[in-house]
Amino acid sequence: MKSRLTFSLLTLLLLASTSVMQAYAWYDSATPWSQNQHDSQHTCMGTSTAPSSNSTLWKYWSEGDAKARHLVVSDGRVFAIQGGSFFVLDETTGAFVVSGTGGGGYGGNIAGAYANGKLYYTSYDYIYGRGTVYCFNATTGSQLWTNDTSPGQIQHAPTVSNNRVYVGTLNNYTYCFEDGVLKWHRKLGGPIYPAPAVDGDLLCVGCDDGRLYAFNVAGAQPVSLWNFTVGTVVRSSVTIQGDKVYCTSENGYLYALNRTNGHIVWSWKSQGGFGLTIAVAYGIVYVGDMRPGWGNHPISALYTNVTAGNYTYADSEPRIWSDTSAVYGYHGFTVSGNVLFYQSADSIIYARNALTGVHLWSYKCIYITTVPIVADGHVFCADDRQIYCIGPSYPPVTNTYNLDVYGQPFNVTARTNSTIGNIDTSDLATTKNMSFTVESSRGTGMCNITLPNSLIGGPYVLKVGGQAPWSSSTTAVNATHSALYLTYNGTGKYVVEITGATAVPEFLAPIAILVWGILTLTVVTMRKRRLMLSRREWGQV
Repeated sequence: MKSRLTFSLLTLLLLASTSVMQAYAWYDSATPWSQNQHDSQHTCMGTSTAPSSNSTLWKYWSEGDAKARHLVVSDGRVFAIQGGSFFVLDETTGAFVVSGTGGGGYGGNIAGAYANGKLYYTSYDYIYGRGTVYCFNATTGSQLWTNDTSPGQIQHAPTVSNNRVYVGTLNNYTYCFEDGVLKWHRKLGGPIYPAPAVDGDLLCVGCDDGRLYAFNVAGAQPVSLWNFTVGTVVRSSVTIQGDKVYCTSENGYLYALNRTNGHIVWSWKSQGGFGLTIAVAYGIVYVGDMRPGWGNHPISALYTNVTAGNYTYADSEPRIWSDTSAVYGYHGFTVSGNVLFYQSADSIIYARNALTGVHLWSYKCIYITTVPIVADGHVFCADDRQIYCIGPSYPPVTNTYNLDVYGQPFNVTARTNSTIGNIDTSDLATTKNMSFTVESSRGTGMCNITLPNSLIGGPYVLKVGGQAPWSSSTTAVNATHSALYLTYNGTGKYVVEITGATAVPEFLAPIAILVWGILTLTVVTMRKRRLMLSRREWGQV
Protein backbone atom coordinates (compact mmCIF):
# COMPACT_ATOMS: atom_id res chain seq x y z
CA MET A 1 0.00 0.00 0.00
CA LYS A 2 2.82 2.36 0.95
CA SER A 3 4.66 1.68 -2.30
CA ARG A 4 1.55 2.46 -4.34
CA LEU A 5 1.02 5.69 -2.41
CA THR A 6 4.64 6.73 -2.88
CA PHE A 7 4.50 5.95 -6.58
CA SER A 8 1.24 7.91 -7.00
CA LEU A 9 2.52 10.97 -5.16
CA LEU A 10 5.72 11.12 -7.16
CA THR A 11 3.82 10.57 -10.39
CA LEU A 12 1.61 13.53 -9.51
CA LEU A 13 4.73 15.53 -8.77
CA LEU A 14 6.05 14.71 -12.21
CA LEU A 15 2.78 15.64 -13.88
CA ALA A 16 2.59 18.88 -11.89
CA SER A 17 5.83 19.97 -13.51
CA THR A 18 4.05 20.65 -16.80
CA SER A 19 2.66 23.95 -18.05
CA VAL A 20 -0.94 24.61 -19.17
CA MET A 21 -1.93 28.27 -19.28
CA GLN A 22 -4.56 30.57 -20.72
CA ALA A 23 -3.05 33.23 -22.99
CA TYR A 24 -4.70 35.90 -25.09
CA ALA A 25 -3.10 38.29 -27.54
CA TRP A 26 -4.89 41.51 -26.69
CA TYR A 27 -4.93 44.37 -29.13
CA ASP A 28 -3.79 47.75 -27.81
CA SER A 29 -6.99 49.83 -27.96
CA ALA A 30 -5.64 53.25 -28.85
CA THR A 31 -9.12 54.79 -29.27
CA PRO A 32 -11.57 52.83 -27.08
CA TRP A 33 -15.27 53.39 -26.42
CA SER A 34 -15.21 52.58 -22.74
CA GLN A 35 -18.60 53.70 -21.43
CA ASN A 36 -22.08 54.78 -22.37
CA GLN A 37 -21.98 57.81 -24.72
CA HIS A 38 -18.19 57.33 -24.89
CA ASP A 39 -17.12 59.40 -21.87
CA SER A 40 -18.25 60.66 -18.48
CA GLN A 41 -19.23 64.00 -20.09
CA HIS A 42 -21.66 62.11 -22.38
CA THR A 43 -20.53 63.82 -25.56
CA CYS A 44 -21.03 60.69 -27.74
CA MET A 45 -17.86 61.82 -29.54
CA GLY A 46 -15.16 59.21 -30.10
CA THR A 47 -11.55 59.80 -31.05
CA SER A 48 -11.29 56.92 -33.51
CA THR A 49 -11.25 57.02 -37.27
CA ALA A 50 -14.38 55.59 -38.91
CA PRO A 51 -14.60 52.75 -41.46
CA SER A 52 -15.09 53.97 -45.00
CA SER A 53 -17.46 51.15 -45.99
CA ASN A 54 -19.87 48.63 -44.49
CA SER A 55 -17.52 45.66 -44.95
CA THR A 56 -18.03 43.20 -42.08
CA LEU A 57 -14.88 41.94 -40.39
CA TRP A 58 -16.52 39.39 -38.06
CA LYS A 59 -19.81 38.35 -36.48
CA TYR A 60 -20.29 36.55 -33.19
CA TRP A 61 -23.42 34.47 -32.69
CA SER A 62 -24.69 34.88 -29.13
CA GLU A 63 -26.14 31.69 -27.66
CA GLY A 64 -29.22 31.66 -25.44
CA ASP A 65 -32.21 33.95 -25.18
CA ALA A 66 -30.56 37.02 -23.69
CA LYS A 67 -29.85 39.94 -26.01
CA ALA A 68 -26.83 42.19 -25.72
CA ARG A 69 -28.26 45.46 -24.44
CA HIS A 70 -25.05 47.46 -24.45
CA LEU A 71 -21.46 47.29 -25.72
CA VAL A 72 -18.21 48.85 -24.62
CA VAL A 73 -14.80 48.32 -26.25
CA SER A 74 -11.50 48.75 -24.44
CA ASP A 75 -8.13 47.02 -23.92
CA GLY A 76 -8.65 44.86 -27.00
CA ARG A 77 -11.96 43.41 -25.85
CA VAL A 78 -15.68 43.83 -26.56
CA PHE A 79 -17.85 43.71 -23.44
CA ALA A 80 -21.47 42.74 -24.11
CA ILE A 81 -23.97 43.39 -21.30
CA GLN A 82 -26.99 41.07 -21.29
CA GLY A 83 -30.01 40.57 -19.06
CA GLY A 84 -28.46 38.98 -15.99
CA SER A 85 -24.96 38.36 -17.35
CA PHE A 86 -22.18 39.59 -19.62
CA PHE A 87 -19.63 38.07 -21.97
CA VAL A 88 -16.35 39.25 -23.44
CA LEU A 89 -14.95 38.85 -26.98
CA ASP A 90 -11.53 39.45 -28.48
CA GLU A 91 -11.90 42.76 -30.32
CA THR A 92 -9.81 41.72 -33.31
CA THR A 93 -11.24 38.26 -33.95
CA GLY A 94 -14.65 38.00 -32.28
CA ALA A 95 -13.44 34.96 -30.32
CA PHE A 96 -15.14 34.29 -26.98
CA VAL A 97 -12.93 35.06 -23.97
CA VAL A 98 -14.87 34.90 -20.70
CA SER A 99 -18.31 35.49 -19.19
CA GLY A 100 -19.76 36.50 -15.85
CA THR A 101 -23.12 36.60 -14.10
CA GLY A 102 -24.71 39.18 -11.88
CA GLY A 103 -28.01 41.05 -11.82
CA GLY A 104 -31.07 40.25 -13.85
CA GLY A 105 -34.51 39.76 -12.34
CA TYR A 106 -37.52 41.67 -13.64
CA GLY A 107 -35.72 44.22 -15.74
CA GLY A 108 -32.19 42.90 -16.02
CA ASN A 109 -28.90 44.60 -16.63
CA ILE A 110 -28.83 47.95 -18.38
CA ALA A 111 -25.43 49.11 -19.55
CA GLY A 112 -21.79 49.08 -18.56
CA ALA A 113 -18.52 50.94 -18.33
CA TYR A 114 -14.88 49.81 -18.35
CA ALA A 115 -11.96 51.34 -16.46
CA ASN A 116 -8.61 50.06 -15.18
CA GLY A 117 -9.28 46.38 -15.77
CA LYS A 118 -12.77 46.49 -14.25
CA LEU A 119 -16.22 46.17 -15.80
CA TYR A 120 -19.07 48.06 -14.14
CA TYR A 121 -22.75 47.81 -14.92
CA THR A 122 -26.14 48.53 -13.41
CA SER A 123 -29.18 46.33 -12.90
CA TYR A 124 -32.76 46.86 -11.82
CA ASP A 125 -35.82 44.86 -10.81
CA TYR A 126 -39.08 46.75 -11.32
CA ILE A 127 -41.17 44.14 -9.48
CA TYR A 128 -39.24 44.29 -6.22
CA GLY A 129 -37.94 47.85 -6.64
CA ARG A 130 -34.26 46.95 -6.61
CA GLY A 131 -31.26 48.74 -8.02
CA THR A 132 -27.70 47.42 -8.04
CA VAL A 133 -24.24 48.51 -9.17
CA TYR A 134 -21.80 45.68 -10.00
CA CYS A 135 -18.04 45.61 -10.47
CA PHE A 136 -16.25 42.65 -12.10
CA ASN A 137 -12.69 41.66 -12.88
CA ALA A 138 -12.68 42.17 -16.65
CA THR A 139 -10.10 39.42 -17.23
CA THR A 140 -11.51 36.58 -15.12
CA GLY A 141 -15.21 37.54 -15.02
CA SER A 142 -15.26 37.25 -11.21
CA GLN A 143 -17.33 39.69 -9.17
CA LEU A 144 -15.30 42.20 -7.14
CA TRP A 145 -18.04 44.13 -5.37
CA THR A 146 -21.69 45.09 -5.53
CA ASN A 147 -23.77 47.92 -4.03
CA ASP A 148 -27.51 47.93 -3.53
CA THR A 149 -29.51 51.14 -4.07
CA SER A 150 -32.86 49.56 -3.18
CA PRO A 151 -35.59 50.61 -3.04
CA GLY A 152 -34.27 52.96 -5.73
CA GLN A 153 -34.24 51.47 -9.22
CA ILE A 154 -31.52 52.50 -11.68
CA GLN A 155 -32.62 53.22 -15.24
CA HIS A 156 -29.28 54.14 -16.83
CA ALA A 157 -25.66 53.13 -17.27
CA PRO A 158 -23.09 53.92 -14.57
CA THR A 159 -20.90 56.99 -15.11
CA VAL A 160 -17.26 56.29 -14.23
CA SER A 161 -14.77 59.09 -13.57
CA ASN A 162 -11.52 59.08 -11.55
CA ASN A 163 -12.20 55.69 -9.94
CA ARG A 164 -15.66 56.82 -8.86
CA VAL A 165 -19.00 55.41 -10.04
CA TYR A 166 -22.06 57.68 -10.20
CA VAL A 167 -25.71 56.66 -10.58
CA GLY A 168 -29.15 58.13 -9.95
CA THR A 169 -32.26 56.30 -8.73
CA LEU A 170 -36.01 56.52 -9.08
CA ASN A 171 -36.38 57.24 -5.36
CA ASN A 172 -34.69 60.63 -5.91
CA TYR A 173 -31.06 59.89 -4.90
CA THR A 174 -27.73 60.43 -6.62
CA TYR A 175 -25.01 58.02 -5.45
CA CYS A 176 -21.22 58.12 -5.58
CA PHE A 177 -19.20 54.92 -4.97
CA GLU A 178 -15.42 54.78 -4.71
CA ASP A 179 -13.63 51.40 -4.76
CA GLY A 180 -16.95 49.75 -3.95
CA VAL A 181 -17.62 51.92 -0.89
CA LEU A 182 -20.43 54.46 -0.70
CA LYS A 183 -18.77 57.88 -0.62
CA TRP A 184 -21.97 59.94 -0.52
CA HIS A 185 -25.59 60.06 -1.62
CA ARG A 186 -27.71 63.15 -2.18
CA LYS A 187 -31.50 63.41 -2.38
CA LEU A 188 -33.01 65.60 -5.12
CA GLY A 189 -36.56 66.72 -5.83
CA GLY A 190 -37.74 63.79 -7.94
CA PRO A 191 -36.85 60.53 -9.70
CA ILE A 192 -33.60 60.50 -11.70
CA TYR A 193 -33.80 58.75 -15.07
CA PRO A 194 -30.73 59.99 -17.00
CA ALA A 195 -27.16 59.13 -15.98
CA PRO A 196 -25.19 61.90 -14.24
CA ALA A 197 -22.60 63.67 -16.42
CA VAL A 198 -19.19 64.35 -14.88
CA ASP A 199 -16.36 66.58 -16.08
CA GLY A 200 -13.56 66.92 -13.54
CA ASP A 201 -15.16 68.24 -10.33
CA LEU A 202 -18.45 69.20 -12.03
CA LEU A 203 -21.41 66.80 -11.84
CA CYS A 204 -24.69 67.59 -13.62
CA VAL A 205 -27.83 65.49 -13.29
CA GLY A 206 -31.36 65.91 -14.66
CA CYS A 207 -34.40 65.21 -12.53
CA ASP A 208 -38.13 64.58 -12.89
CA ASP A 209 -38.81 67.69 -10.78
CA GLY A 210 -38.04 69.68 -13.96
CA ARG A 211 -34.57 70.83 -12.93
CA LEU A 212 -30.98 70.31 -13.94
CA TYR A 213 -28.66 70.25 -10.92
CA ALA A 214 -24.94 71.05 -10.82
CA PHE A 215 -22.58 70.06 -7.98
CA ASN A 216 -18.90 70.33 -7.17
CA VAL A 217 -17.82 66.79 -6.21
CA ALA A 218 -14.18 67.43 -5.32
CA GLY A 219 -14.69 67.01 -1.57
CA ALA A 220 -16.11 64.41 0.78
CA GLN A 221 -19.67 65.65 0.06
CA PRO A 222 -21.17 67.30 -3.05
CA VAL A 223 -21.50 71.09 -2.94
CA SER A 224 -24.45 72.64 -4.79
CA LEU A 225 -23.40 75.11 -7.49
CA TRP A 226 -26.62 75.95 -9.32
CA ASN A 227 -29.83 74.49 -10.71
CA PHE A 228 -31.70 75.33 -13.89
CA THR A 229 -35.48 75.02 -14.23
CA VAL A 230 -36.35 73.26 -17.47
CA GLY A 231 -40.10 73.16 -16.86
CA THR A 232 -40.65 69.51 -17.83
CA VAL A 233 -39.15 66.27 -16.60
CA VAL A 234 -35.50 65.84 -17.67
CA ARG A 235 -35.13 62.28 -18.94
CA SER A 236 -32.59 62.66 -21.73
CA SER A 237 -28.89 62.59 -21.03
CA VAL A 238 -27.08 65.73 -19.99
CA THR A 239 -23.83 66.62 -21.80
CA ILE A 240 -20.90 68.69 -20.56
CA GLN A 241 -18.62 69.98 -23.31
CA GLY A 242 -16.18 72.86 -23.07
CA ASP A 243 -17.69 75.89 -21.35
CA LYS A 244 -21.28 74.71 -21.75
CA VAL A 245 -23.74 72.19 -20.36
CA TYR A 246 -26.41 70.87 -22.76
CA CYS A 247 -29.75 69.42 -21.79
CA THR A 248 -33.07 68.81 -23.51
CA SER A 249 -36.67 68.87 -22.41
CA GLU A 250 -39.50 66.49 -23.20
CA ASN A 251 -41.30 69.26 -25.12
CA GLY A 252 -38.62 69.67 -27.77
CA TYR A 253 -36.23 72.30 -26.39
CA LEU A 254 -32.44 72.18 -26.41
CA TYR A 255 -30.66 74.39 -23.86
CA ALA A 256 -27.01 75.47 -23.92
CA LEU A 257 -26.09 76.67 -20.42
CA ASN A 258 -23.05 78.40 -18.95
CA ARG A 259 -21.27 75.65 -16.99
CA THR A 260 -20.17 78.09 -14.27
CA ASN A 261 -23.51 79.63 -13.29
CA GLY A 262 -26.20 77.66 -15.21
CA HIS A 263 -27.49 80.72 -17.13
CA ILE A 264 -28.92 80.19 -20.61
CA VAL A 265 -26.46 80.99 -23.39
CA TRP A 266 -28.89 80.02 -26.13
CA SER A 267 -31.86 77.72 -26.73
CA TRP A 268 -33.39 75.99 -29.74
CA LYS A 269 -36.89 74.62 -30.35
CA SER A 270 -37.34 71.58 -32.59
CA GLN A 271 -40.21 71.01 -35.03
CA GLY A 272 -42.17 68.78 -32.66
CA GLY A 273 -42.93 68.90 -28.96
CA PHE A 274 -41.12 65.68 -28.12
CA GLY A 275 -37.93 64.54 -26.47
CA LEU A 276 -34.57 64.95 -28.17
CA THR A 277 -31.31 63.01 -28.32
CA ILE A 278 -28.01 64.84 -28.82
CA ALA A 279 -24.29 64.43 -29.42
CA VAL A 280 -21.66 67.19 -29.21
CA ALA A 281 -18.55 67.09 -31.41
CA TYR A 282 -16.39 69.42 -33.55
CA GLY A 283 -18.18 72.51 -32.20
CA ILE A 284 -21.52 71.07 -33.40
CA VAL A 285 -24.61 69.80 -31.55
CA TYR A 286 -26.35 66.96 -33.39
CA VAL A 287 -30.03 66.86 -32.47
CA GLY A 288 -32.46 64.01 -33.18
CA ASP A 289 -36.23 64.25 -32.80
CA MET A 290 -37.53 61.37 -30.66
CA ARG A 291 -41.21 61.75 -31.57
CA PRO A 292 -43.08 58.42 -31.32
CA GLY A 293 -44.26 56.36 -34.28
CA TRP A 294 -43.02 55.63 -37.78
CA GLY A 295 -42.24 58.26 -40.36
CA ASN A 296 -39.65 60.96 -40.82
CA HIS A 297 -37.76 62.19 -37.75
CA PRO A 298 -35.49 65.15 -38.51
CA ILE A 299 -31.79 65.37 -37.66
CA SER A 300 -30.20 68.81 -37.27
CA ALA A 301 -26.59 69.91 -36.89
CA LEU A 302 -26.23 73.21 -34.98
CA TYR A 303 -23.21 75.38 -34.20
CA THR A 304 -22.41 75.41 -30.47
CA ASN A 305 -20.98 78.95 -30.46
CA VAL A 306 -23.72 81.24 -31.72
CA THR A 307 -25.07 84.62 -30.72
CA ALA A 308 -27.13 84.45 -27.54
CA GLY A 309 -30.81 84.02 -28.29
CA ASN A 310 -33.81 81.74 -28.47
CA TYR A 311 -33.91 79.95 -31.81
CA THR A 312 -36.42 77.72 -33.55
CA TYR A 313 -36.20 75.07 -36.24
CA ALA A 314 -37.14 77.71 -38.83
CA ASP A 315 -34.15 79.92 -38.00
CA SER A 316 -31.06 79.55 -40.16
CA GLU A 317 -28.34 80.97 -37.89
CA PRO A 318 -27.49 78.00 -35.67
CA ARG A 319 -28.09 75.36 -38.33
CA ILE A 320 -25.26 73.84 -40.40
CA TRP A 321 -27.37 71.16 -42.04
CA SER A 322 -30.57 69.26 -41.41
CA ASP A 323 -32.45 66.33 -42.89
CA THR A 324 -36.20 66.08 -42.51
CA SER A 325 -36.26 62.64 -44.16
CA ALA A 326 -34.23 60.93 -41.40
CA VAL A 327 -35.92 57.69 -40.39
CA TYR A 328 -37.50 56.86 -37.04
CA GLY A 329 -35.77 54.74 -34.48
CA TYR A 330 -32.46 56.21 -33.38
CA HIS A 331 -31.96 56.02 -29.63
CA GLY A 332 -28.68 57.87 -29.64
CA PHE A 333 -25.95 59.27 -31.87
CA THR A 334 -22.32 58.29 -32.21
CA VAL A 335 -19.82 60.67 -33.78
CA SER A 336 -16.24 59.71 -34.61
CA GLY A 337 -13.81 60.27 -37.46
CA ASN A 338 -16.05 63.06 -38.89
CA VAL A 339 -18.85 60.53 -39.34
CA LEU A 340 -22.26 60.51 -37.63
CA PHE A 341 -23.78 57.07 -36.91
CA TYR A 342 -27.30 56.13 -35.83
CA GLN A 343 -29.73 53.25 -36.29
CA SER A 344 -33.29 53.12 -37.57
CA ALA A 345 -36.32 51.22 -36.34
CA ASP A 346 -35.93 48.78 -39.23
CA SER A 347 -32.43 47.88 -37.93
CA ILE A 348 -30.29 49.74 -40.44
CA ILE A 349 -27.10 51.50 -39.35
CA TYR A 350 -26.54 54.79 -41.18
CA ALA A 351 -23.23 56.60 -41.64
CA ARG A 352 -23.25 60.28 -42.64
CA ASN A 353 -20.57 62.87 -43.09
CA ALA A 354 -20.81 64.69 -39.76
CA LEU A 355 -19.84 68.07 -41.28
CA THR A 356 -22.09 68.07 -44.35
CA GLY A 357 -24.79 65.47 -43.62
CA VAL A 358 -24.03 63.56 -46.85
CA HIS A 359 -24.96 59.87 -46.70
CA LEU A 360 -21.88 57.60 -46.80
CA TRP A 361 -23.06 54.02 -46.29
CA SER A 362 -25.55 51.85 -44.43
CA TYR A 363 -25.66 48.34 -43.00
CA LYS A 364 -28.67 46.07 -42.41
CA CYS A 365 -28.83 44.02 -39.21
CA ILE A 366 -31.46 41.54 -38.00
CA TYR A 367 -32.92 43.52 -35.11
CA ILE A 368 -30.60 46.08 -33.52
CA THR A 369 -30.57 46.20 -29.71
CA THR A 370 -27.64 48.59 -29.12
CA VAL A 371 -26.52 51.99 -30.33
CA PRO A 372 -23.59 51.58 -32.77
CA ILE A 373 -20.26 52.61 -31.25
CA VAL A 374 -16.88 53.32 -32.84
CA ALA A 375 -13.51 52.16 -31.50
CA ASP A 376 -10.13 51.57 -33.12
CA GLY A 377 -11.42 52.29 -36.63
CA HIS A 378 -14.38 49.89 -36.40
CA VAL A 379 -18.13 50.08 -35.76
CA PHE A 380 -19.56 47.65 -33.20
CA CYS A 381 -23.22 46.91 -32.65
CA ALA A 382 -25.48 44.07 -31.52
CA ASP A 383 -28.84 42.72 -32.59
CA ASP A 384 -31.08 39.93 -31.33
CA ARG A 385 -28.42 37.25 -31.69
CA GLN A 386 -25.19 38.64 -33.14
CA ILE A 387 -22.38 41.04 -32.35
CA TYR A 388 -21.05 42.82 -35.46
CA CYS A 389 -17.63 44.31 -36.14
CA ILE A 390 -17.62 46.52 -39.26
CA GLY A 391 -14.34 47.75 -40.69
CA PRO A 392 -10.96 46.66 -42.11
CA SER A 393 -8.78 43.83 -40.84
CA TYR A 394 -6.72 44.48 -37.73
CA PRO A 395 -2.95 44.15 -37.98
CA PRO A 396 -1.55 40.96 -36.39
CA VAL A 397 -0.85 41.22 -32.67
CA THR A 398 2.52 40.25 -31.14
CA ASN A 399 2.61 38.93 -27.59
CA THR A 400 5.22 37.17 -25.46
CA TYR A 401 4.15 34.35 -23.16
CA ASN A 402 6.26 33.39 -20.14
CA LEU A 403 6.14 29.61 -19.66
CA ASP A 404 7.36 27.59 -16.70
CA VAL A 405 8.05 24.09 -17.99
CA TYR A 406 9.39 21.53 -15.51
CA GLY A 407 10.67 24.40 -13.39
CA GLN A 408 12.49 26.06 -16.28
CA PRO A 409 11.43 29.47 -17.65
CA PHE A 410 10.88 29.89 -21.40
CA ASN A 411 9.66 32.86 -23.45
CA VAL A 412 7.51 32.15 -26.50
CA THR A 413 6.63 34.97 -28.89
CA ALA A 414 3.63 34.73 -31.23
CA ARG A 415 2.49 37.13 -33.94
CA THR A 416 -1.04 36.25 -34.99
CA ASN A 417 -4.38 37.52 -36.26
CA SER A 418 -6.20 34.90 -34.16
CA THR A 419 -6.86 34.56 -30.45
CA ILE A 420 -4.32 32.28 -28.76
CA GLY A 421 -5.23 30.27 -25.67
CA ASN A 422 -4.49 27.10 -23.67
CA ILE A 423 -0.74 26.83 -24.22
CA ASP A 424 -0.01 23.22 -23.18
CA THR A 425 3.49 21.75 -22.75
CA SER A 426 2.45 18.70 -20.72
CA ASP A 427 3.44 16.28 -23.52
CA LEU A 428 6.94 17.62 -24.12
CA ALA A 429 8.58 14.90 -22.03
CA THR A 430 6.78 12.03 -23.75
CA THR A 431 5.77 12.91 -27.32
CA LYS A 432 7.89 16.06 -27.68
CA ASN A 433 4.63 17.88 -28.43
CA MET A 434 3.32 21.27 -27.36
CA SER A 435 -0.04 22.72 -28.36
CA PHE A 436 -2.23 25.82 -28.14
CA THR A 437 -5.62 26.91 -29.46
CA VAL A 438 -6.30 29.53 -32.11
CA GLU A 439 -9.74 31.03 -32.54
CA SER A 440 -11.26 33.62 -34.83
CA SER A 441 -14.54 34.54 -36.47
CA ARG A 442 -13.03 35.72 -39.71
CA GLY A 443 -11.15 34.62 -42.86
CA THR A 444 -7.65 33.24 -43.10
CA GLY A 445 -5.73 32.72 -39.87
CA MET A 446 -1.98 33.15 -39.53
CA CYS A 447 0.47 32.53 -36.74
CA ASN A 448 4.20 33.13 -36.59
CA ILE A 449 5.48 31.62 -33.34
CA THR A 450 9.09 31.93 -32.23
CA LEU A 451 10.34 29.11 -29.97
CA PRO A 452 13.64 28.65 -28.15
CA ASN A 453 15.35 25.54 -29.53
CA SER A 454 15.89 24.39 -25.96
CA LEU A 455 12.12 24.14 -25.47
CA ILE A 456 11.47 21.67 -28.27
CA GLY A 457 13.93 20.40 -30.87
CA GLY A 458 13.32 20.53 -34.61
CA PRO A 459 12.68 19.66 -37.37
CA TYR A 460 8.99 20.16 -36.61
CA VAL A 461 5.68 18.60 -37.61
CA LEU A 462 2.82 21.13 -37.58
CA LYS A 463 -0.89 20.32 -37.41
CA VAL A 464 -3.98 22.52 -37.12
CA GLY A 465 -7.12 20.73 -36.02
CA GLY A 466 -5.37 17.42 -36.67
CA GLN A 467 -4.61 18.36 -40.28
CA ALA A 468 -1.66 19.90 -42.06
CA PRO A 469 -1.89 23.74 -42.16
CA TRP A 470 -2.70 25.47 -45.42
CA SER A 471 0.92 26.56 -45.59
CA SER A 472 3.88 26.48 -43.21
CA SER A 473 7.59 27.21 -42.98
CA THR A 474 10.36 27.09 -40.38
CA THR A 475 13.12 29.68 -40.23
CA ALA A 476 16.13 29.86 -37.94
CA VAL A 477 15.97 33.23 -36.22
CA ASN A 478 19.39 32.82 -34.64
CA ALA A 479 21.48 30.10 -33.02
CA THR A 480 19.00 29.64 -30.18
CA HIS A 481 15.52 30.32 -31.64
CA SER A 482 13.37 29.24 -34.59
CA ALA A 483 10.27 30.86 -36.12
CA LEU A 484 7.39 28.62 -37.22
CA TYR A 485 4.92 30.24 -39.64
CA LEU A 486 1.56 28.65 -40.52
CA THR A 487 -1.75 29.62 -42.08
CA TYR A 488 -5.13 27.95 -41.60
CA ASN A 489 -8.88 28.40 -41.81
CA GLY A 490 -9.45 31.45 -39.63
CA THR A 491 -13.12 30.77 -38.93
CA GLY A 492 -13.51 28.59 -35.86
CA LYS A 493 -11.45 27.23 -32.99
CA TYR A 494 -8.57 24.81 -33.62
CA VAL A 495 -5.75 23.13 -31.73
CA VAL A 496 -2.30 23.83 -33.16
CA GLU A 497 0.20 21.02 -32.44
CA ILE A 498 3.97 21.43 -32.73
CA THR A 499 5.93 18.19 -32.53
CA GLY A 500 9.72 18.18 -32.43
CA ALA A 501 12.06 15.42 -33.61
CA THR A 502 14.41 15.30 -30.64
CA ALA A 503 14.09 15.15 -26.89
CA VAL A 504 15.40 18.22 -25.15
CA PRO A 505 18.35 17.37 -22.83
CA GLU A 506 17.26 19.91 -20.23
CA PHE A 507 14.10 17.89 -19.71
CA LEU A 508 15.72 14.45 -19.70
CA ALA A 509 17.97 15.06 -16.70
CA PRO A 510 15.28 16.08 -14.19
CA ILE A 511 12.85 13.53 -15.59
CA ALA A 512 15.46 10.78 -15.36
CA ILE A 513 16.26 11.79 -11.79
CA LEU A 514 12.56 11.74 -10.88
CA VAL A 515 12.00 8.39 -12.58
CA TRP A 516 15.15 6.95 -10.98
CA GLY A 517 13.94 8.24 -7.61
CA ILE A 518 10.52 6.69 -8.11
CA LEU A 519 12.01 3.33 -9.10
CA THR A 520 14.53 3.40 -6.25
CA LEU A 521 11.87 4.14 -3.64
CA THR A 522 9.61 1.49 -5.13
CA VAL A 523 12.38 -1.16 -5.05
CA VAL A 524 13.45 -0.26 -1.51
CA THR A 525 9.86 -0.34 -0.30
CA MET A 526 9.23 -3.72 -1.94
CA ARG A 527 12.41 -5.19 -0.41
CA LYS A 528 11.40 -3.98 3.05
CA ARG A 529 7.97 -5.50 2.55
CA ARG A 530 9.45 -8.89 1.51
CA LEU A 531 11.82 -8.84 4.51
CA MET A 532 8.92 -8.19 6.86
CA LEU A 533 6.98 -11.09 5.32
CA SER A 534 9.98 -13.40 5.69
CA ARG A 535 10.42 -12.50 9.35
CA ARG A 536 6.75 -13.17 10.03
CA GLU A 537 7.01 -16.57 8.37
CA TRP A 538 9.96 -17.46 10.64
CA GLY A 539 8.27 -16.00 13.69
CA GLN A 540 10.83 -13.24 14.15
CA VAL A 541 8.24 -10.51 14.46
